[in-house]
Amino acid sequence: MLLLIAPFILHAQTKINANEILRQAELKRMPWQQMSMYATINDVGNEKNANAVYHLFFDNNKVLVACDEPLSQKGNLLLLQNNDMFLYIKSTAQPMKITPLQRLSGSVSFIDIAKLNWTKDYALDSAKIINNEKKEIYFFQLHANANDISYKKINLWIDKKSNQPLKEEIYLSSEKLYKTIVFTKYEIISGKEMNTQIEFIDHFNKEKKTTIIFSKEKQEKNLPANYFITEKMAEISKEIISAN
Repeated sequence: MLLLIAPFILHAQTKINANEILRQAELKRMPWQQMSMYATINDVGNEKNANAVYHLFFDNNKVLVACDEPLSQKGNLLLLQNNDMFLYIKSTAQPMKITPLQRLSGSVSFIDIAKLNWTKDYALDSAKIINNEKKEIYFFQLHANANDISYKKINLWIDKKSNQPLKEEIYLSSEKLYKTIVFTKYEIISGKEMNTQIEFIDHFNKEKKTTIIFSKEKQEKNLPANYFITEKMAEISKEIISAN
């Protein structure tokens, strides 16, 4: 009887440990429940979008993304509520619901800049420790736990010592490798170690590369509630345009 029970105990413990490791890795990307930061997208080889800048506001599972540059797009907004995403084009009547997998710039999809929550959105398939260049690394295979999650399967590498995410491979429902994301830089921000640069490799587009650089990260405590209401997006857009 003990021989039959032991594998299930071991499997349960592995899942619990993996969830904690994933949670610690997420804190390297988003250390505060309420926070804001800027994201500069550099689409290699495409001068048109080389300096697209977005101002991001996070409140748990809600995210507002406001375009800051180029000026022709300033005031355009993205709003993520759970797994639903809305796009508001400035001066239009109302926001429209969009697919988070739509491309924002180069290799970056809308969902990439707004959300990727491993512990909430994914379940563990397997976990192991591998050795790479004298470092021990956690290797996790994850699958989406709901149909409305954009990426259906992820392979994730996390540094065992620091809990820094190192790399992830993203697969679609077709099982084809869609993109690789490399977490290329970390900095100490207000006493928290944070990932401040990501490189995307698009396997559907001739291995095209796009870089996101994060800056001006800070903890927020009283973000306006109307930032995260679809009916208020037109109002917020006007406020952002008139603020500068």
